[in-house]
Amino acid sequence: KAATQKPEKIILNPDGNTSFSGLPYFFNIKKAEDLKYQWTFQNQSVIQTEKPGVFNLKIGPGELSAAITQDLKLYAQNSKNLMQTASDKIKIIIMPK
Repeated sequence: KAATQKPEKIILNPDGNTSFSGLPYFFNIKKAEDLKYQWTFQNQSVIQTEKPGVFNLKIGPGELSAAITQDLKLYAQNSKNLMQTASDKIKIIIMPK
């Protein structure tokens, strides 16, 4: 795969923090705040208040007996032109240490 493509999955360990960013490529906007972001993790909408384009995933300490796999999804929409939308997802795998 080309270096500019996003990975299909991310492998993480317990007791860590990871940030994901939704970058506004190909949108006809003047500022990033013109986009509405909707993050979904574990099939639940995530409420973002400070930085809507950033999703911070904190995994607490603990022992896992098996890997956990969840999809992280992002839907973005131009608030000035509702026909401009984009969505994507990535598989998050949390592995036992």
